[in-house]
Amino acid sequence: TFNVYHSNGDTSRYALINTGSDNWLFINTTPTRKTRPEVPNTKPSYKSVDITKLDVNNSNEIFSPKIDGALNAFVLRSGKPIETYSYRPSVKSDIKLIDHTYRLPYYKTTVPKGLKGHTVLLGEVFARDHHGTVLPSADTSARLLSNVWRSRELQKQGPLDSVVYNILRYQGRDVSQKPYKEKLELLKRVTSAVPQLKLAPMAVTTEQKTQLLKDVVEKKHPLSREGVAIYNMAYHIPMKAKVTEDYDVHVRDIVPGEGKYKGSAAGGFTYSHTPEGPIAGRVGGGFSDEQRIDMLKNPDKYIRENSRY
Repeated sequence: TFNVYHSNGDTSRYALINTGSDNWLFINTTPTRKTRPEVPNTKPSYKSVDITKLDVNNSNEIFSPKIDGALNAFVLRSGKPIETYSYRPSVKSDIKLIDHTYRLPYYKTTVPKGLKGHTVLLGEVFARDHHGTVLPSADTSARLLSNVWRSRELQKQGPLDSVVYNILRYQGRDVSQKPYKEKLELLKRVTSAVPQLKLAPMAVTTEQKTQLLKDVVEKKHPLSREGVAIYNMAYHIPMKAKVTEDYDVHVRDIVPGEGKYKGSAAGGFTYSHTPEGPIAGRVGGGFSDEQRIDMLKNPDKYIRENSRY
């Protein structure tokens, strides 16, 4: 088996199977939405609540730092490597999956045979520095939008990491609607069997929740400066409380740079709130020089594909 890592960021997978003597089968094994229907293609809608009105004394809720990363699904199949996919649909093809598997180190990890069927977890993939502090979202995007070889080079400066916090399927069973109390036990069971996947840090006691809120609001928490996630033990999906708001948008056009970026790098991008809707604004900050150069050179990598800001 082998992969081809394309310059546009795509990954193709292939297998050569010997059928005897000099006879071989050459098979394209690249996952698609048809062959891997367990990979989610939508993002759960999380209710937003006022961070100043959170009740740290509510014993039925636990808090976790809300990480500014990229939502991904982690697919575990018995005896197979851990696979990582974006939930986002590809604009290049209705059946194409955005495959991040070989950008993360988990592809080297074989799922224990005791974990039968398909298990699907949701989590955040993010870039961090070598001390464990989350880097700006532009650094995460650069590592996920680059081809695999370039992504691995960038990760020498700051690796991709992840935490998991939700579970959709457990050993082939749909558990997406189970209350979080049950989900948390399943998550603990899975991360114990596959320790390369880490459960998001949880604040359970009043003291822990108070300290987490204080650190996030004061921009001192290494994993989040944007807010907290709230998990009600009786409900199936978390809520979020943010210090600042962010939005999912569709990148519509790359804007050439001016000044020192003129002719060599992008100045930013324009965006809309729906794929074909009116231009709603322009973003010009938060990019590294390297990402600006790549945006101008390879605009198709950014326009509407993985277009989270």
